[in-house]
Amino acid sequence: MEENISLRLEELSVVVERPPLHVFDLCTTLDEVYEVFVNDIRSILIQITDRPHEPESNVSNIVLDYIEKNFCQNDICQNKASQELSVSISVISRVVKEATHRNFSEYITYKRIQRSKELLVKGNMSINAVAEAVGFTYPYYFIRKFKELEGVTPGQYVGAQNIPE
Repeated sequence: MEENISLRLEELSVVVERPPLHVFDLCTTLDEVYEVFVNDIRSILIQITDRPHEPESNVSNIVLDYIEKNFCQNDICQNKASQELSVSISVISRVVKEATHRNFSEYITYKRIQRSKELLVKGNMSINAVAEAVGFTYPYYFIRKFKELEGVTPGQYVGAQNIPE
């Protein structure tokens, strides 16, 4: 347990100045021991609140990179991302909203549709295969979302791409 705590503190870039062990020898009551620990906690909290926001941008990069690598998985969700990244759901939600102006599921759908357009233009996959490749479980849902975001069905999109200018 002690190792786990020190690792988490290192991740936060927090330096805990431990009092020399003899300080505890000077404690004669539990209240005095408590006071030593409270001072340690106070020091940690001050360092956390005073730290620059650079680590937060690192969290943003980690979350957005995770989405970029996993948006085509049909089981991607905030809970899974939260567990795999050890980041709270609320942080994931905030990061995605601030970076993309979309909520998590809207952003995943957006990324899937953008990728599906690339695959459709190549022309070597059926619409069902494209839907599956980008993470949609049901092709009809893919078609509906594609039309909702692009204004045309995937078939119409492919046809429009093949019209010579």
